[in-house]
Amino acid sequence: MRKSLRSTQLAKAAATLALIVPLAAQAVVTQIDVNGGDGNLANISYGAAQDGTIHTLSAQLYPGLGLATDQVKQRVFTLTDLKFEFGISGDGSGLMDLSYKLTNTGVDARDDLRFMVVVGADGNPQTFNESVAETWKAALAGDPNRRETALYADDLPFAWKLSRGAAGPEGSGVLPACATPTGCDSTVGLQWDLATLKPGETWTIHVGLSDDGQALSSRFFTLTADPTGGISNSMTFSGMATVAVVPEPAAVLMLLSGLGLLGAATRRRKG
Repeated sequence: MRKSLRSTQLAKAAATLALIVPLAAQAVVTQIDVNGGDGNLANISYGAAQDGTIHTLSAQLYPGLGLATDQVKQRVFTLTDLKFEFGISGDGSGLMDLSYKLTNTGVDARDDLRFMVVVGADGNPQTFNESVAETWKAALAGDPNRRETALYADDLPFAWKLSRGAAGPEGSGVLPACATPTGCDSTVGLQWDLATLKPGETWTIHVGLSDDGQALSSRFFTLTADPTGGISNSMTFSGMATVAVVPEPAAVLMLLSGLGLLGAATRRRKG
């Protein structure tokens, strides 16, 4: 009897493990296409059986000319005295981290910078619809300042509809049609505002794409596939920003020299 009970318990454990392993294997976000290292990506897969796809991810930098924020129209300008770097980590894990760095290499401060990342996701490959929800708590250090949701036009592929979420002091909230279980064909965006980037400072924005619920900040979007096709892929879109002073090469050399002298003095005392 005890042996039979033990066999039953082992069988149940094996069945449970068989259920857990595939679910764990699905928590993967994979980069497929990188467009020129400018931070714009395409065809990022996620979710069960990799059916979910982020068909486009666009990184947009606004000029900082003291103008009112325009979250819809991207202003084109030259990156004078702004060094741009882009990197990806966590590719193939449950959380992909996209890193955008802007360093002021000039002698003048760059004011009123705005950086926005827009994601277009297709959770259900049959309908291209997803239900959009947002968690938009009080801003913490590094959280995005603004957000936006928008619909694609039904008759004009890749063209914006004029309808967006309700306007507010922190951008556009989720459209009612996109918050329903059947969802909509939508895009979502997060934006960070920076009043001043001083000479020698680096502004780093981390954007997280997760299909296992991880979020980098307390303000994020969750996009869940239209379940009418039997698919429930979910993507969490979040991010945070920091500003840090980049040491001058001469300062780094002086620091290393000082550490070397300190080490030599320590060895002398021990001797």
